[in-house]
Amino acid sequence: MKKLTNKAQSYKAGAKAYSRNDGSAKNPHSESAEGHKSWEHGYLDRQKLNANSDGDASRKRAMLRIARIH
Repeated sequence: MKKLTNKAQSYKAGAKAYSRNDGSAKNPHSESAEGHKSWEHGYLDRQKLNANSDGDASRKRAMLRIARIH
């Protein structure tokens, strides 16, 4: 299995943070850190995926493809 980059790890961590969010999830990276934006993208992409859970399977598949790219 391919080793994840720091950006990919940050993206996954952001997505997981949204999944277990109790309203207090904060980006652990400083604004100047490499993983800051990736964490935000993961968090927001997961949020979008959950918001679109109205049965739109094609949109879910597209979001999952995006998640694999990061």
